Amino acid sequence: MSIGVSLLFCINIVCMPLKCYFTELLWTNPETFRPPAIFPEVASEFNRSTAKRYVTQLQLVYNNTTIPAHRAYHYDATHDVDVMRTVMTSSDCDRPPLQLLNDILGIVYFSTDLKLDLVDRLCTNASQDVARLWRVNFIDSPAFISALWVVSGQNDLDSNNSTIPTDSNVTTVYVLFIPDVRTMSWRYTKLAWRLLLCLSLAVLIVTSYICPLWQLKGNLERYAVVAPSPVSQKGSNERRRRVVRYNVVVGEPSCFVLTKPWVCIAFAADLLASTLYVAQACLRVCQTTSLLHFALGTLYLGRTVWFSYTALASVNVALKRWQKCHWIRPANTTVLAIAAGVVGGTITNVQGQWPPILQVYTWLFMLHSRQDTNQTMQMDSIFVNLVFAMTMCYLPAGVVGGRAVCRRLCTVRGGVDLVFHGGSIATLFALHPSFQAHCTLDQRGGDCYVCGFDATDVMVTITRVACIRGQLDMTRVTIDSDAPANRVAVGSLTISSANGPLVVTFRRGVDDCLWMA
Repeated sequence: MSIGVSLLFCINIVCMPLKCYFTELLWTNPETFRPPAIFPEVASEFNRSTAKRYVTQLQLVYNNTTIPAHRAYHYDATHDVDVMRTVMTSSDCDRPPLQLLNDILGIVYFSTDLKLDLVDRLCTNASQDVARLWRVNFIDSPAFISALWVVSGQNDLDSNNSTIPTDSNVTTVYVLFIPDVRTMSWRYTKLAWRLLLCLSLAVLIVTSYICPLWQLKGNLERYAVVAPSPVSQKGSNERRRRVVRYNVVVGEPSCFVLTKPWVCIAFAADLLASTLYVAQACLRVCQTTSLLHFALGTLYLGRTVWFSYTALASVNVALKRWQKCHWIRPANTTVLAIAAGVVGGTITNVQGQWPPILQVYTWLFMLHSRQDTNQTMQMDSIFVNLVFAMTMCYLPAGVVGGRAVCRRLCTVRGGVDLVFHGGSIATLFALHPSFQAHCTLDQRGGDCYVCGFDATDVMVTITRVACIRGQLDMTRVTIDSDAPANRVAVGSLTISSANGPLVVTFRRGVDDCLWMA
């Protein structure tokens, strides 16, 4: 059972670079998948008049006859376009303008002038034309295009597409999200990069975890997991002598992969090269009318956890250099990944419902923008992306702090530690964090439990063993090379500080085993 779970973790890690294709445009789509005959080809530079012409063409493609009824959020897979529709009535104008705008799907990418004109159009001047089209860049590189127009006197979410009298002041606000079409060479380059990353992760898992597991298995077939100890209780040593075979409950290799800085940097770079899909994911999690696209957006934003892992890798280097490992408690990788999903999805949705936060994001977008006759034509998302990335970098601090609070409030402690032997490396790290190779990441997920069975097939011992590769800072440990050859499967630690400074001595298991109890 444990092997199956561990295998699922391995497959999940190896396939992780390709998960983005649940959302991203596949490399098989040609650059001309949006036919210019029916879909407007927007120029890299456009002004107010050409923008209106583009919107007129888009209105022919997306309207109440081409979009299924009752669908407020629609994804056009043919053209890779997200379409949002919001029905507004005259009673909505009784609320403050920010709350009125907050109900419109897609507002997160509205400019300041568009918000003002849209409120005026909905509540004051029904004849005003607010049709807009604007581009959002990332460091002056095109990311996506958004478009907006308003249809008067009609509820386009009505199942019968019926026209409502204009005196009812019912309007439908259309908002489009159109990702930029990348070149085929760019998409194939990203695919090659991701496939290379998959291969590298597979090699890393095999060399850092599966090979040591295979060595542990071979040693346990020939030797006892640990030698009888003269200081152990008599019953404990007797149980160890009765063991005739061992079963290993294996851990999972995620912690060994995440401690490699190059892996974190590679994923973070891939994410920065895909900011237009991050923007699309943020748009999708700001609505709940389409739960499928909300889930896809949450899944994609979960990738931003690599900013957290990159920050932890950087902090680890600094703390090791300054010998300040005791300043921080290691973060649990699984909890961190779950927290990233919550922050990326749920928290983004909550922010999308809070007008003051939306105003802050609008201000960040407008810091680098271009206007034509008082209408915003272009905005840049660099500052928004920096804020989001920094938020994810600080996420581990919140996770570790929350875990410390939970431990302080929890009244049940220590129950599990009484049922197994071993785990000395965890004790060493708790007392002396400087002996950790990576003091910012908790690597106990890779630990294994060796269960010993007697001749009657009854489990009599449980020993927790940890792989020292990538966990123990061997530069601070004394290797007991003068000791006689061990005839036990795994190594052991001896900690001494009676006659001076702390001395940690490591005695290897047979065949220089990488595991220790």
